[in-house]
Amino acid sequence: MPVFGTTYTDTEIRAGQLCHRPFRGGSFVDRRLRELGGGYRFTLLDAIIEDLPNTVWAYEHKQQVLFPVDALGYGHLPRSADFPNEPVHRAGECALLSSELRVPPDLKLATHLTQSSLFWRRHVEIGLYPEQLERLMQEYPTKLIAPAHDSVIDDVDVIMPLMREAHRQAFVG
Repeated sequence: MPVFGTTYTDTEIRAGQLCHRPFRGGSFVDRRLRELGGGYRFTLLDAIIEDLPNTVWAYEHKQQVLFPVDALGYGHLPRSADFPNEPVHRAGECALLSSELRVPPDLKLATHLTQSSLFWRRHVEIGLYPEQLERLMQEYPTKLIAPAHDSVIDDVDVIMPLMREAHRQAFVG
């Protein structure tokens, strides 16, 4: 990471997150393509669904990976004791791709995670989020989705319909 920080002096790396500064043209994100070497190219994106006001998504062009931070988590289990709204992983799932999970992602769990991680969603209409996400994924063809708190999604065509419905239900209820 020293090369990245040296080359892109207007970007800082904190706790594994890229934070661009300052705000430019009404957008938090400077969408300049960053050449990382080895054919890897990285672009910061405005978040379609934010967990915090300064949430930034990213896209890696060579492998076509979308990094949506907290917006597309799906496979956590609600804890039954002490902290009923704290999600946890099933044992052994952290290193698996979504297509390798023993138990496929479930709508109820995906809705629960969306409701817990995007607490503000109960105060707003879902609005254009689904259409904006579809447009973003068309502009940036996506083979893999790497959410911050879940297995990397490698079966995008299977998981995305589930996530669209989980978000619809979370924003309604």
